[in-house]
Amino acid sequence: MTLALPKFLDKGEDRAFRRAVRQVNELLPSQDIEEVFRLYRPPESQWVEIAKFLAVQPRLVSALMEAVPYLEQVFGQRRRYLELELDPEGGDPELFGVVLVKEEPEIALQLLSQFDATWFSKATTRYVRRHLNFTVDAEDDQRV
Repeated sequence: MTLALPKFLDKGEDRAFRRAVRQVNELLPSQDIEEVFRLYRPPESQWVEIAKFLAVQPRLVSALMEAVPYLEQVFGQRRRYLELELDPEGGDPELFGVVLVKEEPEIALQLLSQFDATWFSKATTRYVRRHLNFTVDAEDDQRV
């Protein structure tokens, strides 16, 4: 099983992505991780770590895929990315689904709260919520 190249990559990103894919192809439990990478554009610097993390956390892969229609219902069509944060004190790593927003911070946080109330806290298990969370970040033209 191999990852297909996402359509958003330029030539430099293409080479880096292919290198990262070679490092994790054996770990992939399904094409679902490929779909998650398409839906949430992780930073190049975390491709390998995120793919490895998702390869051993199939429940997170499912939750990330299931979240998209609810995110779009609340936030509209927004760019998303993933960020893996390691606990410096040795705790479990946590994956963040980050939604890029143009709204003022107060409004963005209200939307995030609405997403949490309408789907995330109701539809996901405690295990998923311990390893996955969602947040918002201000859209930056350089990130597109």
